[in-house]
Amino acid sequence: MTVSGSGLERYVNCAASAVLPKIWTAAGSDHADRGTETHAHLERVSRGMDPAESLARVDEAHRDAAAAVDLDTLAPELALSAEVSIAYNPHADTARVIGEGLGRDYSSVTADEVPMTLDVVGVAEDRVIVGDYKTGHGRIARAAQNWQMIGGALGAARAFDRPAADVQLVHIRDGRKPWRDRATFDALDLAGFAAELRATTERTKRDRDRHAAGEHVEPTEGPWCKYCPSRDLCPAKVGLLRSALGADDNMPVTAADAGELWERIEASEKALKHAKSKLIAMASHEPLLLRIEPDGTTVWLGKRTKKGNESLDATIAIDVAASHLAADPAALTREVAGLDVTKAALERAIKARGLKVATTMDAILADVRARGGATREAKESIGIYTTKD
Repeated sequence: MTVSGSGLERYVNCAASAVLPKIWTAAGSDHADRGTETHAHLERVSRGMDPAESLARVDEAHRDAAAAVDLDTLAPELALSAEVSIAYNPHADTARVIGEGLGRDYSSVTADEVPMTLDVVGVAEDRVIVGDYKTGHGRIARAAQNWQMIGGALGAARAFDRPAADVQLVHIRDGRKPWRDRATFDALDLAGFAAELRATTERTKRDRDRHAAGEHVEPTEGPWCKYCPSRDLCPAKVGLLRSALGADDNMPVTAADAGELWERIEASEKALKHAKSKLIAMASHEPLLLRIEPDGTTVWLGKRTKKGNESLDATIAIDVAASHLAADPAALTREVAGLDVTKAALERAIKARGLKVATTMDAILADVRARGGATREAKESIGIYTTKD
């Protein structure tokens, strides 16, 4: 197989995605990194680590976002198994557990299996429970129609020999109380999904033969396009590029066309930049509604105010830290790089003394804040934000 559980939505809905060449990139984004750090934090807590200790391991740039997650609300999920990797065979409708906490190591998966890593798995007497944490704002299918969840339900139900599955997308956004999009699949539902996935696999074999013979395999656009590794080679996306550049359908994108295409790209970028600046200018006066999510969340472009990074008063921070660490203030000042005292520098000083970082840091910061030695300036900008009634 050339698909994993997270790609099943695209695999089932777009025939072209299974036959086009793929370009894998390691490029991430701030949103993706935040999601990765939050997932890792929840996994550690689920495995029994103290939340404060886990937060100390979160990248400082995303620590506030991870700290804002309501762990009490997620207690049912955190009590279950985390990061369970399963290999599902759509031909035989069977599955096996390949491990936990593998970090997407699918080296043991065979060519006819679909590997998947499930954020949350529970096994009850008559069903499995499958959950997936979602930290982004992208549009995704509801749980009852979401093939990532359907694939997870099939994999877990077959691996643990249960006739039914409860699935849920657990949405964690911007420090709000998590909410769950749930669905239940009985034995008949699972059998139907298994048959559809098996038929998709057979169709894919035929499509690959057709593609190899030079035939066109039609792409289907949708939310699954966002992370498609064939996006840059997809006829639908290339067609959109041609349209944006004002190129006719017969104009190939090759090195020979570089000069003309570059001019068109620059002209298009200027036009798009101008249009974007107009929208930003409009949003500076009145918020612009961009879309409404299935759960009722509204997505806006407008003024948003965010708290900036917390700044520490050097004199107060050094005095407090020296007391907690039993250190000479002058020596500690030199150790944490002089008058610019950062949390990272204090954490290094704590670690160098063999103390528990999270607990000691929390105590120092609490005292610094109590003495008025910590400030956090609000920053206003124009950007995307969400609201929910």
